[in-house]
Amino acid sequence: MLVVALGALAFIGLMPGTGDARSRPPGYQVHGIDVYSGHHDGKPIDWRQVRASGVDFVTRKATEGTAHNNPWFAEDFAQARAAGLAIAPYHFYLARSPNTGAAQADHFIAALRAVGYTGHRPGELPPVFDFEWDWQTGRCPAYGSVADAKAWLDKVERAFGRKPIIYTAKGFINGCMGGTTAFGSYPLQVADYDGDSPAMPPGWTKWLMWQYGEAAVPGIPGIPNVDVFNGTQAELDAMANRSARGGSVNGDAFADIVSVTSDGALRYYGNNFNVSPTAPYGNGYQIGSGWQTMRHASLGDVNGDGYSDVLAVKPDGTLWYYGNNFNVSPTAPYGNGYQIGSGWDAMKHFTTGDVNGDGYADLLAVKPDGTLWYYGNNFNVSPTAPYGNGYQIGSGWDVMKHVTAGDVNGDGYSDVLAVRPDGALWYYGNNFNVSPKAPYGNGYQIGSGWDVMKHVTAGDVNGDGHADVLAVRPDGALWYYGNNFNVSPKAPYGNGYQIGSGWDAMTHIL
Repeated sequence: MLVVALGALAFIGLMPGTGDARSRPPGYQVHGIDVYSGHHDGKPIDWRQVRASGVDFVTRKATEGTAHNNPWFAEDFAQARAAGLAIAPYHFYLARSPNTGAAQADHFIAALRAVGYTGHRPGELPPVFDFEWDWQTGRCPAYGSVADAKAWLDKVERAFGRKPIIYTAKGFINGCMGGTTAFGSYPLQVADYDGDSPAMPPGWTKWLMWQYGEAAVPGIPGIPNVDVFNGTQAELDAMANRSARGGSVNGDAFADIVSVTSDGALRYYGNNFNVSPTAPYGNGYQIGSGWQTMRHASLGDVNGDGYSDVLAVKPDGTLWYYGNNFNVSPTAPYGNGYQIGSGWDAMKHFTTGDVNGDGYADLLAVKPDGTLWYYGNNFNVSPTAPYGNGYQIGSGWDVMKHVTAGDVNGDGYSDVLAVRPDGALWYYGNNFNVSPKAPYGNGYQIGSGWDVMKHVTAGDVNGDGHADVLAVRPDGALWYYGNNFNVSPKAPYGNGYQIGSGWDAMTHIL
């Protein structure tokens, strides 16, 4: 963004592309970049290196005007999302003829649909409307108007069901749009390269993203613009449809491990995959005690805040909720908890996952007769009894050795992975929107030899928005099976590799 001529640069105080870098504003923990084809310098971007450098999100140019498509967009969109970045595609508004807003929206919508963007898959941020000076003339858009911009905004919002973010600056709104306050209801990505806080355009009182300068970023050949996010990682994840992925104890984009040892100690293993993919879980540390009596335990974002809570079944069959308080107490994030149900001691399998795609962890349980039951999350209405009565959604599940839920295909809904008695690993894709009474259908086999595993659990280990698998072998080795569903949906988990040892002593891996 901000590819403008000198006449328009007064509002930012810095010429993009000159290599002048500015340090990050203090106090912001979530960082992003703006990228267009010029930042490639003719070479591909290494998005995994970008993610490993600490970048959390990217706004990526897709289109301009009514005809231009960014040549690197499709590749960047897929690879950035796969690397675990949240991505917002943007359109550069180019008004060189009258009343083109709707046509520009059509062009943008077509480009996004061509790469599979829906606005609702994990890792997808709302679309962005780049509303600024004409990059060629450095002047106000010749035919730019509030009404024409609104035509674009309305059409894109209808297409994707998400309110677009507007990228602009105070100088542009005052100088080219007459100081209008008509856009104040839209989320704001504000451009301001001066000062300790950005100057707010008319109509806005708060900003979502602040483009504060430019800086070199590992993995990018050119010098991109850099941003901060006005919120937490959990809030960015929620905006990027990742709030109920499950497994993230500390609120980042990666699944951690919580386990129970034979002496009842509850232990936390933070995910360090970007730094150490062959040993991402390190030594861990104890965060609780007395958990040896639990019949079942599972991690899931029960209250929708972006942090995984714990649900556990005590010996008397009571279901308990332990809310996550990691930001306040990282050494004891789960506290005392409280009872939210009863009669759960009979369940053979028990797992959490966002079945209905609303951002809250639901419960799936297998009863003694082999029926699979769904308990939808109603925490916002009833936090002391969020799971109600539930209803049956399947049968014949009593033979399964392991049952775990996770978003295997990256659509924002939890699928089910199950290990049958013969060791076959089966995938049951989620079809809740079409068939809420039987969302998991027949499924199909995606692997074999899994009957020897002591534990099997799904979680987004590498932060790409797809559930990977962690499994403990008979010798206590912890194995990681990365998700390759987009390339190989019939065998998404491949061979895997060992990432730890000594895990046979665990009674539960959440």
